[in-house]
Amino acid sequence: AAVLGSRVGFDLLSVVSGYGEDELIGILRHLVGRSLLVEAEADVFSFRHALAREAIESDLLGRERRRLHQAALDALHSAGSSDAAAIARHAHGAGRFDEMVTAAREGARRSLDSGSTYQALQLAELGLSEAVGDDELLKVASRAAWLAGLLPDALVHAERRLDVARKAGDIEAQSAALRRVCRLVY
Repeated sequence: AAVLGSRVGFDLLSVVSGYGEDELIGILRHLVGRSLLVEAEADVFSFRHALAREAIESDLLGRERRRLHQAALDALHSAGSSDAAAIARHAHGAGRFDEMVTAAREGARRSLDSGSTYQALQLAELGLSEAVGDDELLKVASRAAWLAGLLPDALVHAERRLDVARKAGDIEAQSAALRRVCRLVY
């Protein structure tokens, strides 16, 4: 549960842990009774304290953590999930960086379109951790940071996009990036 995120569904927890429904119910009941987990809504669990989740996750070995992320990623794919944020997070944790960048790009775009600017920024920056010069991720990161009121961050992403466009000789991208830089500086 600590690796799977701040909110985790029963079915995903069952698939990743390998426990059957009856056994997992008993385990979850024990953890809820000990006030480690709470059932935030039907079949969705979260840690009562984020620090507890972080402490448990940090105690895992690197290989153990990667295997859990890979199992979660496989479960999301098997279920046909369209949750690009979860896919990007677990692909990153599993060391599947190409898949992470693709999911981050898609999720950042969708998040920005739906008005979730902070999530769009987080996903874009996650993707940029591997694809430093990705025009689409830089564009989304700059816009999301701007809309979230994080003007210095927006300017950094816009200027990086401008540098990438100049190096590529892409006049159209240079123009768009320069317009964003001018707006942000103004």
